[in-house]
Amino acid sequence: MNLRPVACLVALGFYASCLGGMSFAKTLRTIVLKGDRAPGTPTGLNFSAFSSPFLNNNGCVTLQATISGPGVFSSNRFGIWSEGTTGDLALVARKNDALPGAITGRFLGFQNPVLTEDGRTAFLGSFSSPSMTDSSALGIWAEDSFGVVGLAAYEGAQAPGTTVGTTFDRIDSVLHNSAGQTAFRSYARGDSSGRGIWSEGGGSGLRLIARTRSTHAPGTPTGTQFSSISPISFNGAGQTAFSGSLIGSGVIGLNNRGVWSEGSGKGLQLVVRSSNQAPGTRSGVRFSGFFTDVRINDAGLASFIGYIRGPGVTGGNDQGIWSEAAGSGVQLVVRSRDPAPGAPVGVEFESFENQVINGAGQTAFIGELLGTGVDSTNDRGLWAQSSGGELELVARTGDAAPGTPAGVNFARLGTYVFNSSGQVAFSGFLTGTGVDSTNDVGIWALDSSGTLALIAREGDALDVGNGTAIDLRVINDIYFAGGSGNEDGYQSGFNETGQLAFTASFTDGTWGAFVSNQVAIPESASVILISVMSMVGLFTRHRRFSLEK
Repeated sequence: MNLRPVACLVALGFYASCLGGMSFAKTLRTIVLKGDRAPGTPTGLNFSAFSSPFLNNNGCVTLQATISGPGVFSSNRFGIWSEGTTGDLALVARKNDALPGAITGRFLGFQNPVLTEDGRTAFLGSFSSPSMTDSSALGIWAEDSFGVVGLAAYEGAQAPGTTVGTTFDRIDSVLHNSAGQTAFRSYARGDSSGRGIWSEGGGSGLRLIARTRSTHAPGTPTGTQFSSISPISFNGAGQTAFSGSLIGSGVIGLNNRGVWSEGSGKGLQLVVRSSNQAPGTRSGVRFSGFFTDVRINDAGLASFIGYIRGPGVTGGNDQGIWSEAAGSGVQLVVRSRDPAPGAPVGVEFESFENQVINGAGQTAFIGELLGTGVDSTNDRGLWAQSSGGELELVARTGDAAPGTPAGVNFARLGTYVFNSSGQVAFSGFLTGTGVDSTNDVGIWALDSSGTLALIAREGDALDVGNGTAIDLRVINDIYFAGGSGNEDGYQSGFNETGQLAFTASFTDGTWGAFVSNQVAIPESASVILISVMSMVGLFTRHRRFSLEK
């Protein structure tokens, strides 16, 4: 059930009807345009440009933006704004503003803002402080349930689970989940151990999950430790997943890698290890390694790309995608040299990348092709599992691009998002009749019937008038945030109801940020009424931390 705030329903142009259920009264909502007043700043300061907005399941966004006006310089022109639960943009943090909380210092920059389901913003921020020996440090900031921005972790702070005096150093792979918790990798300064993973998942504050040359690797003999840890995935239940390499007791080249996950709910567990039998293959075929990009959904199911070796395995069929199925363990999804669904007979998969798993346990991926009729113009595609588990082709390079004139084809597929309704949204690059640098990029998404629809394209006119007046502007550039299954901790511009957020610049020099409802899936009126009643309590307080001058 999606708990939609009343104000967001109004701002998005929704209405509930006892007969028609929930309808999307406006196809496009303009969040903000260049020249609009920048909330939380002095009078006379206006927005000038925007990053790709990130969208929660309530249809509200957070984004980074630059401002212009009196007293604005490079040192203070960036900030983060969020619609929170109110549907109105409010300032969360601005460059050069004083840090909230106990640490004295100022913000130097921002990365990776996200918006939780209850409207709290979290982000990675760089800052300077007189108490720091380095000129700058990274901190992980998040609003609490009262809208107050606080520091979850920062470089130079004591690292939990380590000896006193051991501090975080070089934080990276920072993720925030839908509950507002954070997880990240970091080196630790002060002892001989290397990189580790820390998480707020579990509700007991920041805790150490795993650390190289320090913690035992679960599922392996005593004396076996991590020697490297990949970037992580982090679900809404506060569970992490990652791949890593091993050192120690009994470790050799054939069994020195694995995939670990907290998805069982019993702490960190080994999912698979190199030298294990690879499910879905003949006896004696074993894992030999894993891509670093392991993903996990809120149900604790993980997916990953693996390599195999053994009987019948060659350099041409040694890669595949595996995922966990509820109650059935790890299962093979697809393997190199399998026939590519939706392609002509004789076309096969050669390799895979950018796999994700959605909330329904379905996987999607970019596949590279070989075989009959395959050349550099049509050798890549995007596939996603259906509700029955079958792979279906979403788009392939060389195919006609929906919503464009005849002779216009996909040249390259960009970043994508796969939601739990089975919808895929992606950016694409075009080639063909009439295509040049002014109209060669667009965004597409699957609607509720599985039909691929064009959302917006460079060179097309976009009505940014928000339904009050026609205001057509020609798109110059367009940006969309993807690379997620929406429950893995990664940022997304496409939510579980099919709303899509994007940023566009226009040929007249203006910018804007928008939410499209073109492929959104309406909910029943009864669900909306229950959701509205559930959210009433959220509107009795002003939940925004403000940096008013």
